[in-house]
Amino acid sequence: MYNMIAGKYRVVMHIMWVYFCPKITEAGTTTYEPAGQDLTQVPNDIPRYTRKLILSNQKISAIRKNDFSYLTSLKIVDLSNNEISSFHIDALQKNVNLERLYLNKNKLGYPPNLSGAKHSIISLHVKYNRIENVPNMYLTEMGNIKNIYI
Repeated sequence: MYNMIAGKYRVVMHIMWVYFCPKITEAGTTTYEPAGQDLTQVPNDIPRYTRKLILSNQKISAIRKNDFSYLTSLKIVDLSNNEISSFHIDALQKNVNLERLYLNKNKLGYPPNLSGAKHSIISLHVKYNRIENVPNMYLTEMGNIKNIYI
């Protein structure tokens, strides 16, 4: 009987770890993926060392100026399948290591303006938004971006 109860507690603790804590993956990369929380904004308690941030399938409606400012190790940000309709022009200003940004299935009228950011983004995904056309300035001032998926 004792082993059975102890086993249940171990399972519950394991589920809590997966559900609320960041995942440590191979080669020291860290993924932060809060599942099933219906977030309405980017959390402010994401670990500083996070490299892959997955906030997909939430209810986030806007990306604010300082949402990612302290997350300088970010390489991948996935904000797919949210309700994002605005993306602050300076939201990625300090994310110089960012390579991939996923904003598929949101409510954006334009791709985020990344012209002033000092980023390393090579891949921008904005499929299934409300984007009808892309002004020339978005295409000429995108920096290192090699692929834009619209």
